[in-house]
Amino acid sequence: MPIMTGMNIIMDIDRSSRSFRIVMIECILMFGVFAVMSVVIAKMFLSADHMSKEAVSYSQAVIRAENIAERLKGSDSFETVLVELGMKKVVEGDRNLYQGYYGRDWEPAKDRGMYEITVDVEKTSGSLGNLEKAEIVAARVKKPAGGGEAAGILCSLNVSKFIYN
Repeated sequence: MPIMTGMNIIMDIDRSSRSFRIVMIECILMFGVFAVMSVVIAKMFLSADHMSKEAVSYSQAVIRAENIAERLKGSDSFETVLVELGMKKVVEGDRNLYQGYYGRDWEPAKDRGMYEITVDVEKTSGSLGNLEKAEIVAARVKKPAGGGEAAGILCSLNVSKFIYN
């Protein structure tokens, strides 16, 4: 067994404190890497949630507009269907504008909500019958609380129907 002298003990202590410093530096670096990665992953989850909400908004707009378009195609009068759907007539004349308002979760609202569907109806009379055209526009009129895309058109559909006399 080797005999430990005072010099050997000092060198041993110096080596162990050096390795302790290296371990501490490695731990600090690893905590930093984990912190940065946590922020990046949290940001990815938040953006995925936002994109999911936007997709639902677009889907609901398309479903509502298609529903109105199908009901218009199956009717004898565009105006009758739009009144049945609870839409308000805004403009009189050759072109009639109807508006329906919807809340945050696309539930019908009596006045301005977060979403609006506008139907622009145009009638043309001829010798064989009447041509009715409608442009259905679903739009976001208010920016959602907590961020999201600004107001703007979500979808637009055109419907035409010829009704013989």
